[in-house]
Amino acid sequence: MAARTVPTPEDVRAIVALDDDPTLRNLRITQGYHDLSEGMRARTGGRDISWTTLGTWASKTAGKFIRSEEVPAAFRALLSAAGPLAEVEEKLGVCGLVGLAGDIVSDVSTYIMVGNRVVFAELGGCFADVLQTLGDDEAFDQARLDGLLERYAKGDPQPDVTRWDGKTLIGEQRGGQSMLRDMATALYRAMHEPDPKTRAELLLLANAYGGIHEQTRLQTYIAGSLNAPFEEVLIGHVHDQLDDGAKRSLATTLIRPIANLLEKAWNDFATLTMMELYLPDGTIHLSRPLPPDPGGPLVPKDLEEIVDPTLRTVLSRYEALDLDIEERFIDRLEDRFAALIGLGHRPSHAQAVAVGAVDWVSLPQRMRYILTLFRMRAQDRHLIAQPFTDAQRVKMDEGVVPEGPL
Repeated sequence: MAARTVPTPEDVRAIVALDDDPTLRNLRITQGYHDLSEGMRARTGGRDISWTTLGTWASKTAGKFIRSEEVPAAFRALLSAAGPLAEVEEKLGVCGLVGLAGDIVSDVSTYIMVGNRVVFAELGGCFADVLQTLGDDEAFDQARLDGLLERYAKGDPQPDVTRWDGKTLIGEQRGGQSMLRDMATALYRAMHEPDPKTRAELLLLANAYGGIHEQTRLQTYIAGSLNAPFEEVLIGHVHDQLDDGAKRSLATTLIRPIANLLEKAWNDFATLTMMELYLPDGTIHLSRPLPPDPGGPLVPKDLEEIVDPTLRTVLSRYEALDLDIEERFIDRLEDRFAALIGLGHRPSHAQAVAVGAVDWVSLPQRMRYILTLFRMRAQDRHLIAQPFTDAQRVKMDEGVVPEGPL
């Protein structure tokens, strides 16, 4: 298949606008990240990854939830018309519990879907802007860079504010884009840096700025995707239908244990699955020690020691400068459990970095993990693999969701 062209800012906006087909949009976003990654790699020595490289696999992972492929059968049974919620409806003479519980799960997927779109629109758009505007420059030109930076507002990013308009989740951007300005500057400098180590540090710095910006904006969406308020919503829904105090008390007694079961099942499911990142060479769990690139060093030689003072400051801010290396010889019990229920995990490695984010809603914990991941996998050749087959890409370009594993 012929080499793909690098998406332009107009291409990014067209993909973001595919509101009528969220599944196709996610697939196009995933492919768009890969094409932007290849465009940036071609202009920065071809060895180190950029933010869009890992963005490809984060988007592909998100697609499983957008397509509702990841809700396990056991959890679906709790929501079914033949399940315990249906029995409560019959006993209380109310309706809508089963459908409402399903809506809560759907809302969680919506947070993931909207977050996927929001980040591609801004960070994918910025990468496309840098490549289109500055990608062919033969030498570093500060004036041309300044012209590009004027398109981005100064100020620190803030978490988006979200609201529901019926079934539609609407996000409102707040704060500025100074981190994107810094990311674009580091990318442009990397394009014209001849020294491999300096270039590797510049790209890691650019990845750090992009990661801080997008993870800050995503805070609301991540919290919404991990917190499923079954008890509050289900009990409130039934109380709205019942006037009698005794019946309300009975409803609370009947629903609370079921809601708690649903919440526990969702939290267990989220811990095992939603906090996983599917990579071409295996799956990593975001709450566990981070293994290296299979067959590669724990950290690429260029990034073992960080020299750039700005990069050192950014990494130190999130406790990601000094790596806490641990020896690992025994497979974890949850790895075996996950294998039994069909969730694949990367086998244990002799060494890993103790950087797992126990609370993925915590921005500092997320950033420590993400910055370490970018540093450890900066030269992982597995990550530049195509996310889809040639035939699937043809169908996607035709505006059709392709068949086969996605």
